[in-house]
Amino acid sequence: LDQTKYMLYRAITLLAVYILPFYVIVWWVAEPFIGFVYGEKWLPSAAPLRILAMAGLGYIIWRPCGAVLLAQNRLTQEIIAHVVITIYAVIACFVGLHWGLEGVSWGALSTVAFCTIYFYVLVYRTIPTRVTDLFRAIYPGLLLNLLLFLVLAIIDSTSGDLKQTEPALYILLMVIPGALVYLAAFLLFPIESLKSEATRWRQKINGSLRFIYKFIT
Repeated sequence: LDQTKYMLYRAITLLAVYILPFYVIVWWVAEPFIGFVYGEKWLPSAAPLRILAMAGLGYIIWRPCGAVLLAQNRLTQEIIAHVVITIYAVIACFVGLHWGLEGVSWGALSTVAFCTIYFYVLVYRTIPTRVTDLFRAIYPGLLLNLLLFLVLAIIDSTSGDLKQTEPALYILLMVIPGALVYLAAFLLFPIESLKSEATRWRQKINGSLRFIYKFIT
């Protein structure tokens, strides 16, 4: 059980670090991305996409919890959970229909939140753990993604009308600097739980740079 607990929270930590940035970026570039790729007639779907992007944190907690339940042979509990969650999702989306596609998106988001809480409660009753363990697991990812969010907010506020006039350029200006700042923070911030992961990536980057240098020279 102790090993299962470690693997659960390690998975949540790494998923928060590696997956959440994509949800943060989608939240910011949903409108120009949809307009550029699919055309203006699809722009009304940008707001629902931004709403669903907020479900990212729930997914990275819910999925590993489901794996724990399977590993601990809690299949009956998981089946019951999926039935209850499906009923909740139908009701939530049906109520959301009164506000159109955005309302359905809020219903889907609330379903992810409900599912995350439900699955974590089942895990809480299966292995020896505490809620503070969950907060410690997601803290590194939340810290890095808060920095990313602030960087993207600054770029957005200084980009003027670029989002409407040059959506492709706006996306590049958001993604490239944001990714570089995020990578630098990941590699350099003294976050103890990410120390080994950051060291591994620094070694890979240094090895790649040495290879490129030798190839050039």
